[in-house]
Amino acid sequence: MRFIRALAKSMQLIKGNRDKAIQLVTAKLRGDPEMQRRALGYFAQDLDVAIERENIAALLGALGIKGDPEHFFERSYLARATATP
Repeated sequence: MRFIRALAKSMQLIKGNRDKAIQLVTAKLRGDPEMQRRALGYFAQDLDVAIERENIAALLGALGIKGDPEHFFERSYLARATATP
């Protein structure tokens, strides 16, 4: 649950404060900050830890696994991990 919470918080930072996110990245990685900012602009809006039934169904289909998505994913754990304390 701690991992999911940390992942969700990092995604919120990336979406809400791109300048801070770029600053943190450039402190650890080499590269052009402007290029990193443009790359972040392409995918930041899609960052989310929420997983929908359709996502699980698509993954199962891609892996050739038959079965009901609810058999492989139970939403309450994710809901607890992302709930505001």
